[in-house]
Amino acid sequence: MAPADAEEAREAVRAGKLPVVARIVLRNVERDFVAGLVAPRFGITGAKVPAVLKEDAGEAFIDRMALCEELFGMLDGLYRAFLLERLSDTWTLGWEPAIAAWAADESIPAAVLQKLAPPKRGKRAATRTNTE
Repeated sequence: MAPADAEEAREAVRAGKLPVVARIVLRNVERDFVAGLVAPRFGITGAKVPAVLKEDAGEAFIDRMALCEELFGMLDGLYRAFLLERLSDTWTLGWEPAIAAWAADESIPAAVLQKLAPPKRGKRAATRTNTE
């Protein structure tokens, strides 16, 4: 069972407790990056980047630093996306009621789900203008 599915997690949210550490796994192409996000100090702990297969220590160090930079870039992008969502009306109109329903072990109302669904993108009709 995933931690978010545990009754203990719902109880904690109902009691107003917040997560302190979250483990996140990011996959980029066929490479996995793992990190712990520490909420109180907004830090990263236990970061793991893919193995470097260089024999030369200098080259291996440069490759490893490039992988760390890639991990930090992905984390920055996730944080940017979170802030855009958190500071939007979607947070109060969608996420807050959805979290409250989840904590109460209730179904999320359809109206709330509609606010959380990404906007549908219509197909652009290809038009051709002939000037003869």
